[in-house]
Amino acid sequence: MSACAVYAEFHPPTGVTHCEAAYLTHAPAAKGRNAGAGVPSQPDLVLVRTNRLEIFRLRTAAGPAQAHPGPGGAGGGPGSAPGSGSGSGSGGGVRLELVAGMHLHGVVESLAVLSGGRRGGGTRCCWPSGTGAKVSVLEWDPSRHALRTSSLHCFEGDPAALREGRQVAAMPPRVATDPAGRCAAVVFAFCQLALLPALEADSLELSAGGGAGAAPTVGNAYLLNLSKMMGIREVRDCVFLHGYTEPVLLLLHEPDPTWAGRL
Repeated sequence: MSACAVYAEFHPPTGVTHCEAAYLTHAPAAKGRNAGAGVPSQPDLVLVRTNRLEIFRLRTAAGPAQAHPGPGGAGGGPGSAPGSGSGSGSGGGVRLELVAGMHLHGVVESLAVLSGGRRGGGTRCCWPSGTGAKVSVLEWDPSRHALRTSSLHCFEGDPAALREGRQVAAMPPRVATDPAGRCAAVVFAFCQLALLPALEADSLELSAGGGAGAAPTVGNAYLLNLSKMMGIREVRDCVFLHGYTEPVLLLLHEPDPTWAGRL
C-alpha cells in the first residue's frame, strides 16, 4: 500500500450507511403546477455506502392505460378511476435511475443536506462529514452534470485539546442543517460545536465576482466550546427546530458519560 494513501478499500461497499431525500439536481415543481413531460417531480435520493456517494432519481413509467387512454377517459374505459388498470401488469412502474456517483477519500460519518431557503432552486449542497472534525460541502454543478466541492472545513486544530485529554471520541461527528437553509451545525469531540452560516444570493454574487465563477455556499465557521459556555457535555445528537424566525438548535446531551458499571 502506498504511504500517501488516504483510505484503502479492500472490497466495494454494499450496505447503505446514510440516506437523505433532497432536490439536488433539479428544483421542486411550483405549487399548483404539474411537472411537464420528462421533468422529475420527486426529490432525489442521496445514498452513502461507507466511502461512496450516489444520487438516484425516481422515474415513473406510464402504464398502457395512461399511455393510450380509451374513449371512456384516462383509465381506458367508462367508470374506471384515473391511473387504475384492469390488471396487475397494467399500472406504471417506478424505478431508481443513477444520476451520479463518486468515491470519497475517507469514510462518511454523517450526512445532511442544505435547502435553498430564500434563494430558491431546491437544495444547494450536501454535507458529508468524515472521521474527526472534517466537513466537505458538495454542490451540484449543472454544467458538468456532477457534484463539485464547494468548500472544505477542518476544525481539528489541536485534537488533544478538543477532546480534553481523551484518546478517542465515543460518538462520530454529527451534522445538522436548518430546515430554512440558513445555517448548518457540526457537533464533535463531546462538546465542540461549529456553526456554518449560509450565504445569501447577494453575497454569492459578490464573492463570485458578479457571477463569473463558482462561489462557496457557506461563510466562515464559528467554533464554540459548549462545556465552557453553557456547561453542556457529552452531546449525543442535535437537530434544528422548525417554525422559528431564527435558527434554533436542540441538543441532546447527558451530564455524565455512560459507562458499563451503570448497566
